[in-house]
Amino acid sequence: MNTELQLSSIKELESAGNTAGLTALARQLPPGDVLARVHIALSKLQEDAATSSVEYWRAYAHARRAIVVAEVGGLMWTWAQGRTAAMGTDLGLYQVAEQAATIFLQHLAYHPRAEALAPWVHFHLGRIRHAQGRHSEAAALLRQAAAADAQEISERARLFLVWCLAECGRAAQALQELPETVSFVSPGHLNAARAAVYAALGDSMCARTEALAALRSREDGAWRIYDTVQAAELMLILKRAAIQAGDFGQAAVWHQHTAALLAGWNADLIDSLLPTLPEKGGVWTDATAASSCGPAGYRRSGLLGILG
Repeated sequence: MNTELQLSSIKELESAGNTAGLTALARQLPPGDVLARVHIALSKLQEDAATSSVEYWRAYAHARRAIVVAEVGGLMWTWAQGRTAAMGTDLGLYQVAEQAATIFLQHLAYHPRAEALAPWVHFHLGRIRHAQGRHSEAAALLRQAAAADAQEISERARLFLVWCLAECGRAAQALQELPETVSFVSPGHLNAARAAVYAALGDSMCARTEALAALRSREDGAWRIYDTVQAAELMLILKRAAIQAGDFGQAAVWHQHTAALLAGWNADLIDSLLPTLPEKGGVWTDATAASSCGPAGYRRSGLLGILG
């Protein structure tokens, strides 16, 4: 079978969600761009279906494998670098992700077909810059991703820009950047951005209302696995709101849930807690011990120091 037919077959298997067929095909192929394309397809399918950190790690491993087997400097190699940058950022592997993002952007001019992935790489590199405290660079990259008119990722970039500005003490600017509605991401992401802005403005009551709304949206399954850390940050906002209200017992509960999520990076923990989330933000009655399966390094700047 020639290369074009092989690539067409891979695309059909990917469209059908046939991971078993792709896995079987991978065992038959020698190293090269065709095999790399199989691993990219498997990475995408497993990422979309991931319901745990373990499955997300497997999707990331396929992206890394695609880099190893692809022709260096080629389209598949460049594309795999972009996926590695995005997924590595989600997993907190910032050094690996930054290197992959830099390589992707350096080779993008030679591979226009990879342009569709560029907004995602700008977004994730912006997240890395924010974690590094390089806020001006982060804002520029996030604005670039938001300006790409690329539906989901453009909205995610704009909302994360709002969050970054709020965390950096630029609450007024964050408020100006805050969109009124979203079309391609969960409304919970908009609630989360509003919570960050209200918290930065010192309005703890509005911040609590938006944070609870964002957490409840997790029940709809609309958040991706890597939004677990944002959930932890929302709980941190709720902790601060409880302290401001003088409810130190409730503050301790939110603190414990935040620490548990960061320690476990486990969406299953959120899923087990959400059904008991009261309307008024009271104590969750069905708390579950944190899983130890996730990478402890995945946390945005500031959270670890706050939790101790």
